Amino acid sequence: MRRLLLRVVLVAALAAALAAAACGSDEGGKITVKSGGGTQLQVTPYATVPVPEGPVPTRTGDFAALCQKTDQRQWETMPPMIIDPNLSYSATIRTEKGDINIKLLPDVAPYTVNNFVFLACSGFYDGLTFFRVAQEPLPEGIPHPFAQAGDPAERGFYDPVRGGPGYFIPEELSDRKFLAGTVGMSSGGRGTPVSGSQFFIVLEEAPELDGQYTVFGEATAGIDVLKSLTPHNPQRDTTPGDKILEIVIQEGQ
Repeated sequence: MRRLLLRVVLVAALAAALAAAACGSDEGGKITVKSGGGTQLQVTPYATVPVPEGPVPTRTGDFAALCQKTDQRQWETMPPMIIDPNLSYSATIRTEKGDINIKLLPDVAPYTVNNFVFLACSGFYDGLTFFRVAQEPLPEGIPHPFAQAGDPAERGFYDPVRGGPGYFIPEELSDRKFLAGTVGMSSGGRGTPVSGSQFFIVLEEAPELDGQYTVFGEATAGIDVLKSLTPHNPQRDTTPGDKILEIVIQEGQ
């Protein structure tokens, strides 16, 4: 019985490791297995961020005034609410290869969308690259093509300072499926800290990710641009990936 339990945990650890490799953890987030007197799976040394209790806060102020670029690139905590979750939001990711249009989903993941909008408005993503791009399944265990961006270090660091804006954000899981064009937030898998800035877009249906990562958007145009991005592995390639020129946010009714 104990041998079977250990095998189950090892399989879980392998699955978590593959998920982390696909969606952006690095040496900052370790996966270890402990046995003897009980078996425990430790996915990451970082503490997760809980979803705030109570209703989603309402913003104060005009969106146009709140959505402004700044030179700041590190913050100690998550941003205040600058979106109205009852309104619609879209993002245009302008790249060297063309534009990618994203419909954001504040009704599904309001804190994640607010955080993404805040960083895009601040100019955080300007000049960053799609540092990890797989245009086909990879032999190292990544079973679906995807493109990942949002790491200032261009490496996929799991550390919130080296690989993000200085903080993690809450995990907002839902029943949304990872269909082609779905946009998710990078983490080490379900129940682990969620990157404050790294996001990924799957290029084809990826059911193994359903319920494991926060879904906060879907590409409505520009799939051809995504498929034209240069394949890139930050652990092997010395040249940078394709650059994000800027991300423009639009608020609707």
